[in-house]
Amino acid sequence: MTLTVLMLMLLLAALWTLVLSVHLGTTLRSRTRRRNRAATAAASRSVIEDALVNYLMGCDDLSRLRALAAANPEQMQESILGFTSAIRGESRDRLCDLLIRLSFIKRWCSEAESQDPIRRRAAYALIANVAHYEPARRLTGSVLVHPLADPDEQVRFHAARALARSEDMEQVACVFRYALRLGLLARLVLAQDLRPQAAALCQSDVPEALRCCPSTELLALLQMLESWECVLPLEDLTVVGSHPDPAIRRQTMRILALAPATPANLGAVERGLDDADPEVRAAAIATSRHYTRCRADQPSAVRAPDEELPPVERLCTSGEG
Repeated sequence: MTLTVLMLMLLLAALWTLVLSVHLGTTLRSRTRRRNRAATAAASRSVIEDALVNYLMGCDDLSRLRALAAANPEQMQESILGFTSAIRGESRDRLCDLLIRLSFIKRWCSEAESQDPIRRRAAYALIANVAHYEPARRLTGSVLVHPLADPDEQVRFHAARALARSEDMEQVACVFRYALRLGLLARLVLAQDLRPQAAALCQSDVPEALRCCPSTELLALLQMLESWECVLPLEDLTVVGSHPDPAIRRQTMRILALAPATPANLGAVERGLDDADPEVRAAAIATSRHYTRCRADQPSAVRAPDEELPPVERLCTSGEG
């Protein structure tokens, strides 16, 4: 009996040793393959990046780039997009043109029409990277006709980023209205894409939204306006400055610092100084001081006398704000 148990234990130990050896051998081979793949990828990336640098320096011979793209299209695409995110101006446009000439954008357009939402997401995310380049917009126009109606939320978001960078104000306005319904993080991302069109949006779409938006979207709109961090040509914010929701009134006081000091806007700030909510009053005081600093920077020849100022500016210049 004892001998049988001993033999069984030895057999189990041998089996365990065999299993362990196989596992270790598989692990080592797997690691070796990963290291080899990483080394090959690094070498390929280096060759591709050297070829891209030569192209950016003016070499128009695409034969080498075409061969490299055929051998490793994923790495070529990744390297070009990595360069486009790091440079601006004519060099960036030259890389976008290369994506057209190597048929990458044509491939993305095909993927954007896939039935697989994962492939559509990836395609629209890639298209958004070149949406600033007019020849690329011409190629992608057919797949950007109705993307905001896509059933997949991430597809809609990436498509909106591409549309926001277009020069078609009707499309930009659609993205602006779509962004108001998004969560904070996604809205702020789109807000930065929309920022170059801020002045144009403030001519019609923003005033209309200020008048018609429900409270939840109105607060989102005001937060978007503040995130643009630029002069907003909005001459009358009286309505939102008197909104029943103190959060909206407070945000309006902050937006007024970015708007011109028109009589209507100065009146809104003056009412904010007497608001029942202390945070609204604090924001109004900060905006009042901003107006005062701007007035102090004006040449004395064009500065209005204190007695001709609206009450809110007289308050600030007297030091009571």
